[in-house]
Amino acid sequence: HLARPFGATCLGIQRMSKAYQAFPVAASTLMQSCPRTVRALSVLVHSEGDGASRFAQRISVGKHRILADEPVSVGGGDEGPSPYDLLLSALGACTSMTIRMYADRKKLPLMGVDVSLNHEKVYAADCADCSEHVSVSTPANSKSNKIDRIERVITLHGPELTEGQRKRMLEIANLCPVHKTLEGTSVVVSSLAPAPADAAVTESLSLQIDLTFGSRPHELSPDFTVRRVLPYRLRRAVGPFVFFDHFGPIDVATAKPMDVGPHPHIGLATLTYLYAGALMHRDSTGAKRKISPGEANLMIAGRGVVHTERGAEVVDAIAADA
Repeated sequence: HLARPFGATCLGIQRMSKAYQAFPVAASTLMQSCPRTVRALSVLVHSEGDGASRFAQRISVGKHRILADEPVSVGGGDEGPSPYDLLLSALGACTSMTIRMYADRKKLPLMGVDVSLNHEKVYAADCADCSEHVSVSTPANSKSNKIDRIERVITLHGPELTEGQRKRMLEIANLCPVHKTLEGTSVVVSSLAPAPADAAVTESLSLQIDLTFGSRPHELSPDFTVRRVLPYRLRRAVGPFVFFDHFGPIDVATAKPMDVGPHPHIGLATLTYLYAGALMHRDSTGAKRKISPGEANLMIAGRGVVHTERGAEVVDAIAADA
């Protein structure tokens, strides 16, 4: 997991002092107040191999989730970026962050950074601007082998930036830690972990629970109470969901059916999924739709919609048909 036991200021100082030595005295003074803590990073990659794409991978980095895949042209399903896409993304993000740290430190009028990257394998003999790096990627006496060439184009936004400031930030980009790792000599040490029980593979790799909490009664109207899960005091939202309510089950023979009267929404969307029973949806756009079990009803409010969700209307219609 990504350990962040110290404040953002100390983290920024540590990263910048390692990336370049433009302000050694200031960095040395400020670092005295920063805890000497090792920053650990753990990445977990899991493949089940039984989905639509046999190459699809689920990547967990702390609380973050990423899906990786190969393009269709090589047998994948293109469900996520390829490994080389992720590699370029890491270099691009690191480049932009390093430039931003430098600009903030120097109080430069930098408004934004765009980094465009492209990767290709080329023959060393055909790469005029790669000669100084050949010894890193290939044996010194073997220019016939292919090497990895990454082209990086950096766009610095800020009309008040001088030409000298732009050139200096290009130099700082080359001090990005990921850049230095790619151009340096890295060592990858591989080993096999003990084989887990089959039943534990998916659970241990793909399921990571950050927080567990239950629902609570929430009265929407005098005759309508739901079990509300979100928002919660420790988790205001999960992904795009800011409200999460559950209603039922009830026996309409002995209890009043669900009846949500006219009420407005602005700037959000509602998603209703029915496990059992039936509901009648109506809204101010003129839409009228019966929602049946297994169906989802998505309403996008936009600038404003008034809607109702009534169970009694459907129950009466069913009784009339019977």
